[in-house]
Amino acid sequence: ALVYTIVKNSIKKKSVVKTGLYYGLLVFAVAGIPSLFAIHLLINLPAMLIVAWGVENMVIYLVAGMITAKINR
Repeated sequence: ALVYTIVKNSIKKKSVVKTGLYYGLLVFAVAGIPSLFAIHLLINLPAMLIVAWGVENMVIYLVAGMITAKINR
């Protein structure tokens, strides 16, 4: 919640949904993408499985961002 408060103050006043989506996308870029690269490099898995996990993670982060924005509005 602390990081969300810092991010929220740096974003122009938008709707709760847009702010939550932006925050979810930011968290995905910081946490999701590096973890997917690590999985790809460390474990021998099919590339399409990792892509599917990436899409799933992005959806989860976007929904979680919207929930966080709704709680902290």
